[in-house]
Amino acid sequence: MKEKKDIPWELIISTAFSGFGITVLSWLKDVLIESFTIVFLQKYGNIVVGLISFIVLIIVIWINYLRMKRKFKKRTEDLENNFNSSLDEIEAEREYVEKTLAIAQYANRKYEELDEYYKKIASYISVKSKISDSFIMQYMDKIKNIVIDNTSTKDSENINVSLFQSKKEQREIYTIRLSNYHTVAKMKELEYKRKSFVGNVFKEKKVLYIPNIDERKLGDIFTEKQGRSYNTILGVPYIVDDVCIAVIVITMKEAGSLDYLYSECLNILQRYVQIVGLSILIQNDKEEE
Repeated sequence: MKEKKDIPWELIISTAFSGFGITVLSWLKDVLIESFTIVFLQKYGNIVVGLISFIVLIIVIWINYLRMKRKFKKRTEDLENNFNSSLDEIEAEREYVEKTLAIAQYANRKYEELDEYYKKIASYISVKSKISDSFIMQYMDKIKNIVIDNTSTKDSENINVSLFQSKKEQREIYTIRLSNYHTVAKMKELEYKRKSFVGNVFKEKKVLYIPNIDERKLGDIFTEKQGRSYNTILGVPYIVDDVCIAVIVITMKEAGSLDYLYSECLNILQRYVQIVGLSILIQNDKEEE
C-alpha cells in the first residue's frame, strides 16, 4: 500500500506570497493611493508591500519548519518503536531457542541414563532372578529427582512420589504399592475407590493434572482426605494392551509447582514411569512362576 502524501500547503502559500501575493498587495496599494490621499503610502508603499510579504513568508516558513519538525519526530519515534519491537522479538526468539535447547539437552541426559536400566533388566532376565522393590524404588527416586529439577521449589521433603495398583481381589480399590514419602503404615491405611483422582486416572488411562486442588475446576475428580498436606497433584498411568497396570502419583505442597514439569518434561517423566511399570510386570511374572 502506497503511503499517503500530505499536501504541502505551506509551500503553496509561501510561493503565492513570493509572487502573486506581492502583485495583489501592490495593486491594493495603488487603489488606496488613487482613492485616498495617503502620503505615507505614496512615499513608503513599496517598502510596506515588501515588508508585509517578507513577514508573511517568514511566518509560513516557520510554520512549515515546526510542522516538519513534528513529522520528523513522529517518524523517528515510529522507527525507534519498530526497532525496539524487532529487538524484543529477537530476544524472545533467542530465549525460546535457549529454552528448547536446554530441555533437549536435559532429556538427552535422562535418556542416556536409561541404558543402565536396560542392561540391568537384561541381567535379571538372563539369570532369571526376581526384581526387588528396592530396584523399583531406585527409579521412583529418579522420578523424584526429575521433579526437583523441573520445579521452582527445592524442598524435596514435600515431594510425594507413590506407585498405585489395584487390589487383586477388589479391582476397583486402589492402594499404594511403593512410596518414597509415605510410611508403610500410612500406605496400608490409604485406599482410593474408582471415584477418586487415582481411580479416574486408571479409568481414563491418561495423564491427569490438577494444579490447584483448593481451586479445582468443575469436572476435576478428587477425594478429600483429612490432613491433606498438598495442593497440586499429577497422575501418570502405565498402560499395556489398553489396560492400566499402575499409576505414578506425584503431589507437592505449593499450587502450580508441577506446571513446568507437566508442560515441558512430561515425555521424560512418562519414560521413567514406563520403566517402573515394566519392572512391576517382570516382577509379577516371576512371582507367578
